[in-house]
Amino acid sequence: MTCVEQTDSCISCLRPTGDRPVRMNNGNSLCRECAATAVSTKTGLRNVINQVSRYLERDMLMNINTKINFELVDDLGKPIRSDHYRESGRFIRRGNDFTIQILRGLSQPICIETVAHELAHAWQAENAPYLSGDELIEGFAQWVAGRVLTGMGYSDLVVRLHYRDDVYGRGYNRLMNMEQRLGFAGVFREIKRLGKAP
Repeated sequence: MTCVEQTDSCISCLRPTGDRPVRMNNGNSLCRECAATAVSTKTGLRNVINQVSRYLERDMLMNINTKINFELVDDLGKPIRSDHYRESGRFIRRGNDFTIQILRGLSQPICIETVAHELAHAWQAENAPYLSGDELIEGFAQWVAGRVLTGMGYSDLVVRLHYRDDVYGRGYNRLMNMEQRLGFAGVFREIKRLGKAP
């Protein structure tokens, strides 16, 4: 508790940074583990976006046709919903314009998870625009992110999703149950069905 109370929390993993934090130019702190792979430049973010996009298109057949503007930001501002665990990224739609904001300084694995999650929201906007209910909306995005993490060798990060008692965790487990009932392709069919125009 002394460590928690007397040191900053890592902007990436949220754990205490300890007595040797890495300070970013924007004032945020990173633990040494996250700092080793921190994505803090546009080039670094572009590399992650390319990796995740290729995986989504090749392995999950998720194509997004709308051009997306990506922004690397120092602060995401207030959460959109009060029960957010902690946002690492945000999908914003204004008419036909899609923007994804990613928090600067995320470790490589957490950046991959965040980019996959937000790209899943972009896919929803195109394919299931009337999807409602936070657990379905966030659960689908987290299910996609979990698939990407597993496929890219970060399955250890997926384990924690099963135990989260927030909209992301409950939603993820709901989508895992849906996959068990309907299969991988069935999840996409069901999300499209639930998200079609009334």
